[in-house]
Amino acid sequence: MNVSVQPSAVEGTGLAGDGARRIRSISIVVPFLNEEASLEELHTRIVAAMAEDTRQWDLIFVDDGSTDGGTEIAAGLAAREDNVQLISFTRNFG
Repeated sequence: MNVSVQPSAVEGTGLAGDGARRIRSISIVVPFLNEEASLEELHTRIVAAMAEDTRQWDLIFVDDGSTDGGTEIAAGLAAREDNVQLISFTRNFG
């Protein structure tokens, strides 16, 4: 699993001379279904990648009806970190 932030991919519109603006914040949306084994590691890698960036950011986990312990892991991360949120669906919507 490799997580990196490419500044050129998020700054401006990519058109030369268009007065491109710098994006001030980033929202990372991570949908998951039964990913108990990988959520902590993914979170750790995202935090490490974003530590090199000066913009504000938030991480939004979207639980698509997990039946393993992934919901609890994401909820724990959201409870201890202000920039982590959890949206939890009651069942798998695909």
